[in-house]
Amino acid sequence: MASFSVSDRAHLYYELNKLLDAGLSIPDAADAILDGNVPAGQRQYLYQLKKGIDEQKTIGESIEAMRGLEISKLEHSIIESTEEAGRLADGYDQLAEYFETRRNTAREIRSQLIYPVLLLHFAVLILMVPSALQGSMTSAVTEAIVRRLEGISPKTGSG
Repeated sequence: MASFSVSDRAHLYYELNKLLDAGLSIPDAADAILDGNVPAGQRQYLYQLKKGIDEQKTIGESIEAMRGLEISKLEHSIIESTEEAGRLADGYDQLAEYFETRRNTAREIRSQLIYPVLLLHFAVLILMVPSALQGSMTSAVTEAIVRRLEGISPKTGSG
């Protein structure tokens, strides 16, 4: 199963929108995108889309038949309804905006979580350092006492 990330989807749908707006057909747009270096998920999407069209399926049917990419019902519904309305480029534009928003939201959440995670690690470190120092000091004191007691053993009788 190829990876078809939110970022890959946003980029692919943006490119398809742009090329369809320029007057290219879906197969021509797919070929234009495939001429470049595209991620595996995008490549698989485009190959399966072209295969469906070659089999005389609609774009919606081609998307519904896709395997290994986990195309959501939202994606399928938007593409199918905008295809029926003759506004497929608008559908890809809506999907590009949707996935761009999802990508930005995920980035924002991750960046907002960095500070609390760093703070938590710092707090754990602060709590561990005194214990570690205390433990090493305790062992040093214990070792000194043991050495001292060994020096005053009853066998030697010296002090």
